[in-house]
This record gives sequence, C-alpha cells and structure tokens, in this order.
Amino acid sequence: GAAKGEDWRMPWHHRRGDAGASPALPVNVARGAAYRGVNALALWAAAEARGHPAGLWGTFRQWADLGGRVRRGELPMPTGDDEADKYELADGLLLIEDLGPDPVVSGDPPSPIPERYAAAVDVLITLHDQKVPAGVRIAPNVAHRLPAYDEDAMLIEVELLLDWYLPHHRMPVTEDMRAHYVSLWHEALQVALDSQPTWVMRDFHSPNLIWLPERKGIARVGLLDFQDALLGPAAYDLASLLQDARVDVPELMEVELLGNYVKQRSAVDADFDPAGFIRIYATMAAQRASKILGIFARLNKRDGKPQYLRHIPRVWGYLQRSLAHPSLEALKDWYTEHVPVPEAQPQPEEPATESAATGARGPRRPSRSGARWRCSPCDR
Repeated sequence: GAAKGEDWRMPWHHRRGDAGASPALPVNVARGAAYRGVNALALWAAAEARGHPAGLWGTFRQWADLGGRVRRGELPMPTGDDEADKYELADGLLLIEDLGPDPVVSGDPPSPIPERYAAAVDVLITLHDQKVPAGVRIAPNVAHRLPAYDEDAMLIEVELLLDWYLPHHRMPVTEDMRAHYVSLWHEALQVALDSQPTWVMRDFHSPNLIWLPERKGIARVGLLDFQDALLGPAAYDLASLLQDARVDVPELMEVELLGNYVKQRSAVDADFDPAGFIRIYATMAAQRASKILGIFARLNKRDGKPQYLRHIPRVWGYLQRSLAHPSLEALKDWYTEHVPVPEAQPQPEEPATESAATGARGPRRPSRSGARWRCSPCDR
C-alpha cells in the first residue's frame, strides 16, 4: 500500500526531468469555463486515476445533450454502442473520445476531398441498410426516443423562407401566397413522408465530420452533432452532405456520389426503388435549402451574424438543382414567381464552343431542365 501511494502523484506534482508544465484547470465541456477550488482538485485526481488526459469534463446530461455515447472496454466516442461503463451516473460524469481536428474538406475556401466524401456516403449506406430502433439506450434505465421528422416539422422549416428570407429582400408575404406555398409543399412532401424512416442526423455535413485515417472502412469518418436526430427520410442526410451549405460541392460530384449510393442500396435491397429515392432526394434537398435560406437570413437580422449571408448564393444554386426535378415543377414555378434571386457570386466565363451549323463560336447552352435527374449511374 505504501509503495503504491508513493508512486501516485497529483497532477501538479512534477519530479525533476518530467515533461510538460503544470496542467491547465479542468474545463466544463458545455460552459467552456474552468473548474475552481475543490472541484478542480477532485477532477485532477479522477483524471490521474482513470488515465483521462483531455481535461474536459461535464455532467452525464451535458455529454448526452452534446451527442455523447460510450462503449464498453475503451474510452467512449460519440459513435459508441449502447453498452457503457465509462461514466459515473451518480456523480454526473462521462468520458468521451476526442476525435481530432482532421476535416473532410481542404483549402481556403474549403472544397470536398473526394475520398472522404465517398467514405461519408458509405457511412449513410451502411446506416440505411439497417433496421434502426426508434430509441437509444444511453445508460441503464436511461433511454432517448427519437422524435418523428413529420410533416408539421418539415412545413415549419420551409416557412422560414417566407418568414425571414423574403423579408430580407423586402418582399411582402400575403396570406394567399403562404397558403399556396404550404399547399404545394404539403403535396410534394408526401412521397418522403411515406418512405421507410431511419435515423436522420440533420446536420450530416462537413463541419460535423472528422477524418480518422488510421482506421478502416466507415470507421474513418467520425460523427459529431447528432443530438437532435430524428426518425425520417433517408435522403435528408445524403442531401445535407452532397449539398453542403458551407462548401461548393460540384454538381458532377453530387451526381456521382448519389449514383453510387443508389447502386449500392439497390445491390442489397430488392425493394429499393432508385427513381423513387431520387425523387425523395430532390424533394428533401429543396426542403433543406429553403429552410437554410430562411435560417441564414434570420441569423443576419435577428442574431447580428451577417457572415452567413455569403453562403446564400451557394444554397440558392443547390435549390435550383433540386427544383429541376420534374416532380417539383409546380414548386419551381412558385419560386420563380415569388422568390428573388440573391446576388450572384462571380463565376468564371463559360468556354466557347464551335457551332456545328455555322462555325460561329458562342457560349455553351445550358442543359435541359431536369436532365441531371436522368443520370445513367442511377438507372436500373
């Protein structure tokens, strides 16, 4: 007992030759504030005894609210399984893994890294091939049931465009306009609402994906910020990734990764309907883009965060891609009549092409509306 006690040291005790300086105070993960007094001493002692070097602490509920889950036999990580032994429920403490800083994008402005985006799509394929439970056991006798991503929630979200984006452009919204808009969305959303529900993480995009190159397969993609997960259409998270509001995802990359998703799902599920899924994808992508236009306008007006306005032209471009699907023609007409086009970001000039009829050189003609939805990788 004495020998063991002599070997043990509090964190602020450093023998000569020890690497490192005195450790920082333990920090609460939710508040970002350092613990003080006896709390700091207690957490230092616990960290030393349990081999917890990160210095981040929180109550069980704080970690759970941040999406924290734990797994047996190792330090916990946000994507852990249901069984837990790295928490002290009575003391309100939970250990969680730091996934690191490596993103799935690179450059400034950031652009997708193809290998990493493809791996993120594989994560969704694996998830959507499984029958998922409606709830998650966080700890013994502690469970969370995922709410349904239902029509009421989706309609509230698309109405953000009326409540914030149109006023941002000083466009009046009449009762007739709102009623027609909601009616069109009610009709468009039925195909998504009738689909098999799965876990929808809602913000499955580059800021919440961490690259873990030392791991294999889908384990290379670490997941963050899924504490608001719902049960809803599988296509939503795929659209969140492939139409990333903060990153320019080239249309060709979007179509290729969408086609890869459809082919892999079709290969293992005889009931998977490629054309039906693509329709749902276009619908949920348009729904999400409409919501985000409203949210970014709200962040500027209500919260004093004008930096989000720079993303609006990108989101508008994604919206136009999605509304090109033939099933959304009525909605596209409504947007064309009532929603102003945001100020466009500078675009490179289109390369000139040779005219077969006259030999004259001129700009490329735009592709036919809806042509992108007839991509060969998605056909069966």
